[in-house]
Amino acid sequence: SLETYSASIDLFRIISTERELITGYRYRYSDSTRNTASTDHAFSIGLSGKLIRGVKGSLRTGYQTRSTTGRGTLNDQHDSWFASGSSTYAFSRKLLLTASLAKDFSTTATDSMVDTTNASLALQYAYSSRLNASIGADLGDSRFLGEGGRVVLQAGPPRLLGANRHDTFASWDATLSYAFRDRLRTSFSYSWFRNWSTLPFADFDRSSWTASASTRW
Repeated sequence: SLETYSASIDLFRIISTERELITGYRYRYSDSTRNTASTDHAFSIGLSGKLIRGVKGSLRTGYQTRSTTGRGTLNDQHDSWFASGSSTYAFSRKLLLTASLAKDFSTTATDSMVDTTNASLALQYAYSSRLNASIGADLGDSRFLGEGGRVVLQAGPPRLLGANRHDTFASWDATLSYAFRDRLRTSFSYSWFRNWSTLPFADFDRSSWTASASTRW
């Protein structure tokens, strides 16, 4: 398991009545049950409010470093740019487009360090106060870092390592929801996910159907 603690501080400067400039610093510490730990320092700058004409949201980007301990000879340090943001555009009162972007370091369940980039789009349509539909798509890229992120070509001995693992993934989903009355709401959804990897057995795809109903009294 993994425990993560973070703290951040942001400084806002009002540029106009519709837009703010943000500068910030984030500290993040992660500790795993394998007695390994990582420390991140991130500095960012961004905008919040009206990004361009008709588009509202927030976007920030910056530079971060990560250092690790407890990995013995695999202890190392990584640095990269990072980004996070989301925005919305209203075609009409009923049709709304949402976009998001994220790039950041993370740690997997197997204690591997990954630099992941993810972009998504979601289109929502409110046909009426009772009937709503949405469709979304995601694209992502995961690069495994350090010596521990290299693909094992031969267990050995001697142990033979290849290039660092690199995954690409894509997904899409669709949801239809309907409220029969104020007290009863139903939804039906379908989702599909596909992962491509330089690690042969990590190529896979999955799909699922979901139906739900909720009531409130």
